Amino acid sequence: MIGEKPTERLLWLPLTEWCYNNNWGSSTGVTPYEVVYGKPHSLHIPYIHRDSKVEVVDRRLKAQEDCINMLKYHLAKAQQQMKAQADKHQSD
Repeated sequence: MIGEKPTERLLWLPLTEWCYNNNWGSSTGVTPYEVVYGKPHSLHIPYIHRDSKVEVVDRRLKAQEDCINMLKYHLAKAQQQMKAQADKHQSD
């Protein structure tokens, strides 16, 4: 994710942390947030472009939603790569 937008990494770091902490873990069956706090985190309600009548707010929320989608993609890709590596060492 940082490779795609290196100049914006500090801006999106809190969102990256939120996305990671709310990503379900296959080994525990819950999210990292639930492991630490014992309850699920608040639900993410996707932003629909042009919901806000204020242009600056709309651009910011659209950029945030795009970042969330990019983070989800990269987290899923990393999980697939880790699973593929772990599966190489498995036997029937």
